[in-house]
Amino acid sequence: MNRRSAQVLSGFSWFWVFPAIAFAQSAPATPPTQAAPAAPSAATPPAVAPVTAAPAVATTSDARGQAIDARTAVARAVAHNPDFQTSRLSLLQANSELRAEEGRYPYVFAAEAGYTLSDGTATEASRRTYDASAAVRRSFPFGTNAEVSLATSRNDGSGTTTDPRTGAVTQYESLGYSANARLTVNHPLLRGSGRDVGELGLRIARENRSLSEKSKARALSQLTRDVLLAYYQLWLADESVRIDESALELARRQEQEAQERQRFGGLAPADVYSFSARVASLEDQLVAARRDRRRQSFELARLMGASATSTPELYAADGPQPGVSPNAAAVEAALRADSLELAEAESQVRLARTRAGVAGDSGRPRLDISGYLQSGGASDDPGVALAGVPRFDQYIVHVGALFELPLENTQKNAERESAILAVRMAEQNLKATRDRISSDAAYVFEQARAAEERIGLSQRTVQIAEKSYEAARARYELGGGIPIEVQQAEEDLRQARLSAARTRAELVAAQIAMQHLAGTLTKTEPRS
Repeated sequence: MNRRSAQVLSGFSWFWVFPAIAFAQSAPATPPTQAAPAAPSAATPPAVAPVTAAPAVATTSDARGQAIDARTAVARAVAHNPDFQTSRLSLLQANSELRAEEGRYPYVFAAEAGYTLSDGTATEASRRTYDASAAVRRSFPFGTNAEVSLATSRNDGSGTTTDPRTGAVTQYESLGYSANARLTVNHPLLRGSGRDVGELGLRIARENRSLSEKSKARALSQLTRDVLLAYYQLWLADESVRIDESALELARRQEQEAQERQRFGGLAPADVYSFSARVASLEDQLVAARRDRRRQSFELARLMGASATSTPELYAADGPQPGVSPNAAAVEAALRADSLELAEAESQVRLARTRAGVAGDSGRPRLDISGYLQSGGASDDPGVALAGVPRFDQYIVHVGALFELPLENTQKNAERESAILAVRMAEQNLKATRDRISSDAAYVFEQARAAEERIGLSQRTVQIAEKSYEAARARYELGGGIPIEVQQAEEDLRQARLSAARTRAELVAAQIAMQHLAGTLTKTEPRS
């Protein structure tokens, strides 16, 4: 992605779509009795804060419930959402598994001591042996096993000898010491040979950690997207309640005015009934709007990891602040460079290829060469016996080979075939992910562009509806209109305000979805 595209997309993300994390917005939501805000204009982005930074102001409460800003909602979700905590724990687990693989080939120290008593042999009445040994061994990633050992022993015995000529029996005692050092090496030439096999677990652990990092980043972006969408849906539901409450309050005043005019003979009873029917209809719509607001409050609380029964009803303290969407070229460049879903799918391909590189190794022929060099000494003096080790007073050299040939290749062929299929599936999944993200990006881009166009239209519709209502009201008060005209104009104004609020929420939702697909929703603003 070129520098210009990155700056455009990142600035759009932080200042417009992501005020919850980048900057704590303090502007209150548009009152229901006012027109929708003017179209957004470019501005200089403020300083940004990290995603997980704790907000200075958490929430405020009033008679309606608990007000919460978008930044606080995201921070609480990052800290308490169980799904995101699972991805965080998965990364910690991947790090532990990587450390375990890095320590797979340690040096091992071994020591052994023993005592042996033999009695009644053909040559000796009894023999006692004391032996001790110590060794350091290690397996290497390329398949070699090596060991250095030192062993000592003491032998003492007693017995009798018979002179064959005279038949005389003589008793004797013997004492001797021995010591030897040995270097043993075993190396595979075929099966299990090379770092490709020996470090397979390490490479898989590294790929798994990389995959877990990308999965965590994707989960963070997805959680942020879901929280922001739920937050602005809560704002829309609360805005709908305010608009309906304002409309109901106005309808009740009109009903009271109509009843007063009927009392003095200025209106027929049928005209009053139309105002009463309007009040009843708005009361029913208000009940539904409040129910929808509670539902959105429960959904936001769930995403924040809180129980709906223990959390007071929430309402949004900040309204959506849509900005100018980036052009299609900037979105495509961001998708190619920063998409978290693509990065995760690419990691899965690399992991599958790593496994396929050594698939079927257990079914290969085996050819191991081994050997050892041993030097030792023996004497009735322990010092002399030990001194004989470096002098090679006694030495042994051994070289050998071991060969195995599987007579069937069923297992090897099946493992290779399975690994190749896993690579193909990962590649197809990567292609499907690319196609889906590209399609989703094109859809949300068009959705955002259409919403941008509708913003201006909805504002103009609100202005016209306000003028139409004022004109209908004036005609009615002058006696030139009928109640149904006033009520229809009032309903048109209410619908225009609701449509303007929905359009703002839809535009911000499309821009948030675009940022999530591009992988830049949770990124900080680049420094110039």
